[in-house]
Amino acid sequence: MGIPGVKQFMNVGQARLYGFEASWQNPDRRKLHLQLSAAYTIGDNLDSGGDLPQIPPFEVDARLSYRFWRGRLIPQVSWRGVSAQNRVAESFGETRTPGFSVTHATLSAVPYRDVTFSFGVKNLFDKNYYEHLNRSVTGSTTPIYDPGRSVFFEVKIESFRFLRQGVQ
Repeated sequence: MGIPGVKQFMNVGQARLYGFEASWQNPDRRKLHLQLSAAYTIGDNLDSGGDLPQIPPFEVDARLSYRFWRGRLIPQVSWRGVSAQNRVAESFGETRTPGFSVTHATLSAVPYRDVTFSFGVKNLFDKNYYEHLNRSVTGSTTPIYDPGRSVFFEVKIESFRFLRQGVQ
């Protein structure tokens, strides 16, 4: 207690949480794969009549990929849209946050059954944004922004079975 930047969490007597999560993906995913999801939660503090803290805003995710050459080459584009969060607990020090959307692109190659190489760009259009649940700079209302555009390369090995059998 009393240390700057440290928050104390306490249970409230009466609270109500309601919302939904939904997702869908196309049933035949052999080549074209489309996946959509959405989530929304509302939290009410019934004791104070205000909003509960630490509740994320409405969010939608979409992913689209296509498998070329018998699934060995897979480009994917994903998009995430987050609405503004206006239901905030001011008593908890929360502030309203603007909505944002970000797009990511990835190209994956699967040369062997258990090995995947991926190259991609996160935040493709280099958007400035910050999450509602990100902390702000202590003693100010200055938000901490998420990273801008970033490029990555990843190697994923699901099993070392291919080494025992010899790489073909």
